[in-house]
Amino acid sequence: MKDTSSGSIPTDLDTVELQLRWGDLDTNHHVNNVQFARLFEEARVRTVTRWFATQGRSTGAFHLARQEIEFVAPLYYGPEPVTAKVWISRIGTSSFDFGSELRDGKGNLVGLCETTGVMIDPETGGTRPVPDAVRDLLEAKMADPVPFRRRA
Repeated sequence: MKDTSSGSIPTDLDTVELQLRWGDLDTNHHVNNVQFARLFEEARVRTVTRWFATQGRSTGAFHLARQEIEFVAPLYYGPEPVTAKVWISRIGTSSFDFGSELRDGKGNLVGLCETTGVMIDPETGGTRPVPDAVRDLLEAKMADPVPFRRRA
């Protein structure tokens, strides 16, 4: 596990490039807040697919239980792709958290996200512990907690 004392995001995380679409804009001429959730989702799905494809393992079934997004700065449309970094910020008994950051085409931080996944038993629909093989892979992807600005 990486040192989390600094509160910063390591630079060696998995990065995904995402192309913005003109239709992502709202009447304020910036990317709509709902689109941030979709961008974070696309980055998370691509990253998990890549992680487990290279390991030759399936994640098993997991559902999303929670998501928190901090809108750091407006994101404006541009031809250059935005970049998202994805990592694991916490692993519990049956759940784990994805940390994510989103940067505009110039490299400016525009959003932070933390999403909780919960392992599901496909037969019962109830929660189940994170399987050892999955836990091993997730632990290899651990990094700092998401550096949200906390309210006092």
